[in-house]
Amino acid sequence: MRSPSSEEILAIWEAALAEHPLDRALTIAAAFSGQPKCTVAQLPVGMRDSLLFQARERVFGSRLDMYAECPSCKGSLEFAVAIDHLPLSPCGESEIAGAAGMVYETAGGVAYRLPNSFDLAAIAATTDPGEAERILVRRCIVRDDIELNERAVAEVNRAIAEHDAGGDLELAVTCPGCGERWDLILDIASCFWRELNSYVKRLVSEVDILARAYGWPERDILNLTPARRAIYLQMVTGS
Repeated sequence: MRSPSSEEILAIWEAALAEHPLDRALTIAAAFSGQPKCTVAQLPVGMRDSLLFQARERVFGSRLDMYAECPSCKGSLEFAVAIDHLPLSPCGESEIAGAAGMVYETAGGVAYRLPNSFDLAAIAATTDPGEAERILVRRCIVRDDIELNERAVAEVNRAIAEHDAGGDLELAVTCPGCGERWDLILDIASCFWRELNSYVKRLVSEVDILARAYGWPERDILNLTPARRAIYLQMVTGS
């Protein structure tokens, strides 16, 4: 996993800006990992998300600040999550190389593979959760002659959750105000994109201030280390 420069992060953000959230996640994961986008698209969702967690850690550190609203009292919650404490899927070179074509089998003998980004794209427009689940399972079952009843769907879903734990991360949250407990989905693709948006806006603002003050081109300003850029900003703004 590489650590892109400020200029490269700005370019990654710009490339992903107009994309669908699914494509955006692939663009970001591919850019940071150095893997081809088509390769990342075929990875299990948990492995793709592990790449996004690693990328996020390179830019913003291992502490992930989370915000939530209690579904009962509507109170606001703020808490932190340590990325290295999450059950993420291994995503080293060997795991990525071996992920394609990996087939598993349920206790009932149903052969299946893990969902990837192409599967998520296939259900993106499906509004019925039950139908989306059936479509996803059917795509992941290796043999077409399996009877897709509720029992088979549930069995494959359980097996997928067991082998791709990082693909559907949920946090157990308790409201300190009213004691309500619920599971909060941790969508790293959305979280990381919001953080990148804020980062880029701040970065462009800094470029604007220094360009106006010194007449430097954008590339020269972005190539400054954050510490040196901060010193120049202090000199210009007096803060």
